[in-house]
Amino acid sequence: NLSYNYKSKIRTYLFSFYKHLYKYYDIPNIVEKVDAFVKPKEKKAINFITKKQFNKYIKHFESDIVYYTLFSLLYYTGCRIGEATALKVSDLNLKEKTLNISKSIARKVLNSDYLVTTPKNVSSFRVIKLDNNLVEILDKYLKSLEHYNGIDFLFGKDKPLSTSTIGRRHRDAIQTVGLKPFRVHDFRHSHASLLIDLDANVLLVAQRLGHSNIEMTLNTYSHLFPKTEDEIIDKLNNCSESVPR
Repeated sequence: NLSYNYKSKIRTYLFSFYKHLYKYYDIPNIVEKVDAFVKPKEKKAINFITKKQFNKYIKHFESDIVYYTLFSLLYYTGCRIGEATALKVSDLNLKEKTLNISKSIARKVLNSDYLVTTPKNVSSFRVIKLDNNLVEILDKYLKSLEHYNGIDFLFGKDKPLSTSTIGRRHRDAIQTVGLKPFRVHDFRHSHASLLIDLDANVLLVAQRLGHSNIEMTLNTYSHLFPKTEDEIIDKLNNCSESVPR
């Protein structure tokens, strides 16, 4: 019952010791016959904030329309930060209340600060429907922009906002409003939690997040789905016709 790290250190020390013995005393390195230990996969804890916590958080940005809009977009769509910063004005269709996700931003590649690339996988290409509140926020934001056109980045104009600046503003807000620390990426988990809390099915959650399959969604968020067997039985009891006696 020793830990993976402890066992790996023992093997490493013994391997080095026997390597020395073989080199100078021609004693076989018996540790070579012992396979390296496989690190057990640990399921990462999912961190998310509630709608009430988000309302408290976003209030911090009421005087900053750029970050108010960006963080609202992340929370209400579940898109990745790379997808959000890669958005162009032309990706928005407020009349149809849709957002087109077709690209992402990769950072510090090819001796450049950023590179516009494709999303994470094929299923990440998607069109997300927007709720009325987010449409109103985006409409107000677009009207505040000057000399923007369809090819400009939605957040940053000639180049996307840097993730370091976004992260700094995010951490400042958390500290100011007194919330437990969470990552920018956790807005994505928060959106999934919000959908599940609204009784969205797993397929819809997977589609909005751009997961390649529903197994990925279930593996990540199965513990958030509130339906227990007792709740299902209660519903069956309520919907079942009474049996004649």
